[in-house]
Amino acid sequence: MEEKKALCGTINIETIGASTAVARWREARAGTPGTGLYPIIVGQPLDVLGQPEDLEFIEVGADAPWSLAEVLAKATPEALAAFRQERQADAAEAASEIGEYPERGDWPDEPGTMDDPEGLAVLLDLDDNPVDEVLLAHVRAASGADALGALGYGAWNDCPHPWIHVAQVRAWQERYGAELVVGANDTLEFFVSRPPRTREAAIELALEQFWYCADIVDQGVGTIEALANELLDAPRWFFWWD
Repeated sequence: MEEKKALCGTINIETIGASTAVARWREARAGTPGTGLYPIIVGQPLDVLGQPEDLEFIEVGADAPWSLAEVLAKATPEALAAFRQERQADAAEAASEIGEYPERGDWPDEPGTMDDPEGLAVLLDLDDNPVDEVLLAHVRAASGADALGALGYGAWNDCPHPWIHVAQVRAWQERYGAELVVGANDTLEFFVSRPPRTREAAIELALEQFWYCADIVDQGVGTIEALANELLDAPRWFFWWD
């Protein structure tokens, strides 16, 4: 196994076959109560240029100017609410200049594309071909939310600070049964056991996800309704920050 320095200290990273990655993740996740380690697929052994993946985001998180204790202490519902209010204020300012924002639209005619419960994007290359291997980190944390804090994940470009990730994922764990599976350089992926079952509930969640990660609409599906269509009855979620 490879070792990396994270905000929580040293973590071990193993290289596993992509074809068995979900099964290996589930096996490791089932063992979390006993081991105290939460598994996260953190990327692929090679980057898009075919070079060894350096997992720089883990090193950046480890060198951030806050401790794990500070991250967890700041991960409160109040901090999450303040973060959303700030994002909403920014959106209102943008709307005053460019028109409706976030963009709204009609409900799509076709169903969403997130129906494959194990179709993780990290298992594919840029041409949507299966990769051979991925990297599985074993992070000292009891949940996916706390594991993001343990990695010091976030605080680059438009990606929220680590404590916002922790607070938001805790809320989604409780409400939707969202389980973090992938925490890579600029993406997060989740398995979801209790997704929204109505259009109204899906739109409510789509707005939450937009405040958290605007790129999935602005540079992705295009409208809140299109995102809600992807979330309706969906067994997995995907987030990407440019």
